[in-house]
Amino acid sequence: MIKETCQRHKDGTVYHMYDIDINPEAAFTRLVRGELMFGTQLTKITETTVECRTLILGSIDITIWTGSQEEMSSLLEAAFLYTYLSSNKPEMDSFANRSIDKVMMVTNGKPLLVKLASGMIMGGDRTKVMLLAMLGEHDFEKTKSIKPNDLLAIVCLNRFQNIAVNDAIELAQ
Repeated sequence: MIKETCQRHKDGTVYHMYDIDINPEAAFTRLVRGELMFGTQLTKITETTVECRTLILGSIDITIWTGSQEEMSSLLEAAFLYTYLSSNKPEMDSFANRSIDKVMMVTNGKPLLVKLASGMIMGGDRTKVMLLAMLGEHDFEKTKSIKPNDLLAIVCLNRFQNIAVNDAIELAQ
């Protein structure tokens, strides 16, 4: 089992939100859907720990997953890929520019809306690319239009239910 712990920091006060024990698939799903898609900042990645910091409407949530190296393998892979996609590497410039263009279009360039929406929009785009990378070699034509939540389901079927990637893709369509 993987332990998930969450604290909320707001107005100088720390609130203990929860401690739960969950299976690796649930932990992976919660990391991807609850944090990465919202543009989280990964603050610690070790063989047994993933820690992230997510800005949510003026609060900062710190969520930590801990478990054995085997249990944490999919979370660690996702964290490393997401960190790579979040970096300022030159090969990511066109990806970043497309995300920035999307933020400006959705918010009409209004500063408050840009601040609130940019993490989610850019996080969602990075998460989709990360999930595609986790699928490995497959027919990209079949997956390029699939939404991130459906890609998450495909990765979970493949990683945790041992369903072949192309079979999982067929199930999702």
